[in-house]
Amino acid sequence: MTARAVYSRSPLTNRDFLRLLAPGGLIVRFQPIVAAPRQGRRIRAVECLTHGVASSGYADAGVLFAEARYRGLEAEIDRACVSTMFDALARRPVPFDLFLNVHPETLRRDGGFAGFLALAAQRATVASSRLTVELLEFGREVVDAALRRGVDSLRALGVRIALDDFGTSPADDQMLRFVAPDFAKVDGALIRGARQPGDLRRRVAALVSRITASGATPIAEGLEVEADAVAVAELGIPLAQGHLLGRPVGLETLALAVPEEAR
Repeated sequence: MTARAVYSRSPLTNRDFLRLLAPGGLIVRFQPIVAAPRQGRRIRAVECLTHGVASSGYADAGVLFAEARYRGLEAEIDRACVSTMFDALARRPVPFDLFLNVHPETLRRDGGFAGFLALAAQRATVASSRLTVELLEFGREVVDAALRRGVDSLRALGVRIALDDFGTSPADDQMLRFVAPDFAKVDGALIRGARQPGDLRRRVAALVSRITASGATPIAEGLEVEADAVAVAELGIPLAQGHLLGRPVGLETLALAVPEEAR
């Protein structure tokens, strides 16, 4: 699940921007993904969400990643986020599967990314089979052989694939067929719009049906109030995340991120 923000170009040079991605320049938080959001809310996985330190000017993840895309530095920031995540996990392991965001452009341009991810996981003693790479919505409309190679290189390691913010782009159904993901995360705005029966609820139900028919597992994003959990249950979506179920927190407080009935 990605943060969105208004973006304005920074006067920093690329070299200065890359210094922000050095060790200590990024912070990772972990948000629970839970099963049966109205029936026990058991944690099934956590999404790893990264942003800049407050002093960098990039504490807002949306601004940070928009800057990287503007500069064509998607691969550099994705590698920095991977390193930050596994550095944290090496110090304090977690028993859950891990979801991490990656730009499609990274998989197209960085032929060594899968190997880099595997080595970082190995150093933190995390099995690649516990990882799910979420392809961000930016650049998903480009379906080509380079992206296929990138996805295949991850799958060869046992890494699963998810599509983030699904349902926001006309190209999403094409990507569903092309990538054949393990998960598709239904965009939070669609979930919130489906709180009441009506045309939008029917649209989301059709979307969930297409995801399921493809062989992928749908995940609901952005749950904010109990009415969202009710809608998710009625739509038959088995996994969900959002502030209602647990906010992004550091590893040391992850156990407190989920309400008592969810633990």
